[in-house]
Amino acid sequence: MLAKTVGERRVGEYLAGKTPHRIEFPNHRSFYKRWEFSESEIRKNLKSGAIGIWPPDAEPPEVISPMGVVESAGKERLICNNRYVNVFLEQIPFEYEKNRDILTFTRQGFYMATADLKSGYFHVPIHPAYWKYFAFKVGGKTFFYKVLCFGFAQACYVFTKIMREPILELRARKIPMSGYIDDSFTAAETFGRALRQILFIVLLMGALGAHFGIPKCQLEPVLLLKWLGFLVDSERTEFRLGKNRLEKLKEALKEMTESPSTTPCKLARMAGLLTSAAPAVLPVALYSRSFYGALSGKETWDELFPTPSAVAETAAFWLNNLDEWNGRRWWPRPAAVRAQVDASEVGFGGWAELPDGRKLEVGGTFTKGQAGASSAEREVIGYAKMMEVITEKVPSAVTEKAVILTGDSQAGLAAVGRFRSSVPLIRSALKRVLELCAKFRFDLVTRWVPREELAEADALSREPDASDWGISPSVFQKVTEYFKVKSTIDLFASDVFHVTRRFVSKYFTPGCTRVHALAQDWRELIPEGECAWIFPPVGITTQVLQRVADFQINALICVSAPRGSLAENQIREFGSAKVEGIYKIPRTEEETCADRISDLLARND
Repeated sequence: MLAKTVGERRVGEYLAGKTPHRIEFPNHRSFYKRWEFSESEIRKNLKSGAIGIWPPDAEPPEVISPMGVVESAGKERLICNNRYVNVFLEQIPFEYEKNRDILTFTRQGFYMATADLKSGYFHVPIHPAYWKYFAFKVGGKTFFYKVLCFGFAQACYVFTKIMREPILELRARKIPMSGYIDDSFTAAETFGRALRQILFIVLLMGALGAHFGIPKCQLEPVLLLKWLGFLVDSERTEFRLGKNRLEKLKEALKEMTESPSTTPCKLARMAGLLTSAAPAVLPVALYSRSFYGALSGKETWDELFPTPSAVAETAAFWLNNLDEWNGRRWWPRPAAVRAQVDASEVGFGGWAELPDGRKLEVGGTFTKGQAGASSAEREVIGYAKMMEVITEKVPSAVTEKAVILTGDSQAGLAAVGRFRSSVPLIRSALKRVLELCAKFRFDLVTRWVPREELAEADALSREPDASDWGISPSVFQKVTEYFKVKSTIDLFASDVFHVTRRFVSKYFTPGCTRVHALAQDWRELIPEGECAWIFPPVGITTQVLQRVADFQINALICVSAPRGSLAENQIREFGSAKVEGIYKIPRTEEETCADRISDLLARND
């Protein structure tokens, strides 16, 4: 774009310095090709005050960017291509909230509601001193944006940062919600409570000057709604693609199967549609891993699809399986079968415990190629063979149920748990497992154990955990004295940091009682009348709080729960009947080994 405007020789000159140089770009062809839409949007934005006319007698703006029209989610959108301005901006990393974040407060049968701002970016004004970088020209007249516009690289960061403040305030006032750019989501157990929550959201946002796109809002709480392009079904507890989005994807796939030739643009469109469906279609991450590489430029489309027939085969595969795979469950089904598998250099073996108490013994020998594979690859092949035997011999035992798969390979179990791997041999085995899960409608839950707990395993090699941390003995003593309880087991500990004789560590270490706390049934570890000490890593705080609620155990819980966080909302959800008290730990090096601690929750049922 820059080279075409100023010439190849002057590109370096225009990219030098810390601020953009004065330049005028011609508008894109799409701007004039869809002129009726472009003109309509400019007139509408002039009327609303989102754009203005640059005064003829004023100094010319620094950058006149090209305008264009793109199609997104089936609708046209006017874009100010600020690519030249964006070159001079700092790249600020930030994270959006994800679909699954709503599951920290959304349960089966909950009523849900959403609110959507109208022209979200236009709520944020640009300082007048910077209007000169957001100009565009139509004919002989120059216009400029007074608000954030599509095409500005930092627009999403700025808008998300601003929207974060009312979200935190609402959460602090016991309104559980999730926000993604200009969309808001809330849910509650009853219709009335969900209605109250969405009204609070709308009232606060409205008081702050927000304008809502009412047709896109779902203000009446329902059990099934659309959120971030996916259907959220609280009755079936799943995310899935809606009818329109499913048909759109099928049309793109059908076009690829019937076309005798293709282009990188069409391939990128198909890949983009598939990869964006991953939250509702679990196999996408597994079968379309190479798409991510091509979209990011790490691979070329020719490397991925050497012939048109390869494109057609891939498209046909998805076209045939999309309906069956549409729908991703929130949580696994009830476990019915427990399986243990181990692999060696020559073969695999294990057993499956069935619902009636019988044990199904499984074993086999590897081919020469499989035997020479890595340990993780051999383990995953063994897992796939186990699933094949179970579904062949006792299909009724797993249908609409879950299988707990136990092994000693952390890498192998992680690949199975996420249904994702960059290793071709593992990916091939995972595809077979996924096909069986879809065919027999069962879920797979992984559980890691040390090798000593598997009959044919060798001793587990021990390694330190770099993320290990703990709490000082003096603070722990103050806490236990404050609540007048004595903890009998430390669920997130190590041989270096543990405050009780019995402890559960991340990896197998000398003296530990169990490993991998999140893979354990805490009711087995904490008998009635006893109390656990729980000091988890910050990243799994919400999972841990949910486990405490599910298992109904007594525990002292030390967590970081800043004001307005999802963790704070979960603590509030426990209710005063289940929370004995809160003890604030000072943020001082003398008091604690980890200064990120802010709250201590005592759970006493």
